Amino acid sequence: MKIIKILSAVTFSVLLFSCGGKGTDKEEKNTDKKIEDVIADCNCSELTEADGELKGVTKKGSKDLYTGVCVTKDQYDTITNKNTFKNGWLVNEIVKEKIGNEYIITKDIDYENGEPDTYKYVKTEQNNSAKLTFVKNYKEYKKKKAIIDYNITIFSGEKFSLAVSTHYRDGNEFSHKNASPQPVCMPNSDGTIDGGWRLDGLSQDRLYEILDDLKKEFPHFNYWKN
Repeated sequence: MKIIKILSAVTFSVLLFSCGGKGTDKEEKNTDKKIEDVIADCNCSELTEADGELKGVTKKGSKDLYTGVCVTKDQYDTITNKNTFKNGWLVNEIVKEKIGNEYIITKDIDYENGEPDTYKYVKTEQNNSAKLTFVKNYKEYKKKKAIIDYNITIFSGEKFSLAVSTHYRDGNEFSHKNASPQPVCMPNSDGTIDGGWRLDGLSQDRLYEILDDLKKEFPHFNYWKN
């Protein structure tokens, strides 16, 4: 089922940051378990579409508000979407996307009265010049309070540039008035106007080295060579 909704509580932009990835693997395995170990009541295509407030869902041909779990599978019989409903309201949405030979969770959102309440959100971006796909933005909120929110940008030219901006982390908010801590793996980087950090003049091999180090510093960050 296609859920049509602009998440109004936050604007999802681009992805991922944080120091020390402790607990990351365990969290991702727990989310994987939520989408894989599921007994679905139906395929999401059997349900009506939610209204603008993510409510009013029924099974097609029925007037009863739907309570239960629906899933969508891809051509490989892998669950790529799991939606949980209660009395017609969408209360949880999990989305899994395939990158190369790997599946990753890009959304795990708990809704309250049609609004995102607690969630993890990942946005990836492909860079053909660097021959990779990477996590561009990661957001994690709990009870509408920001836990982690960061962006990573790769600029292509004769050489590569890499910019990292952390907006929230460990209960702290960062901006142009309050710069985020400089990444350990980017000691020679320059500060940016939004309080982040940028390195220029990188070879492709050097870019890969820094991205490998960022995986150790920022939870949920990853990249995949094309």
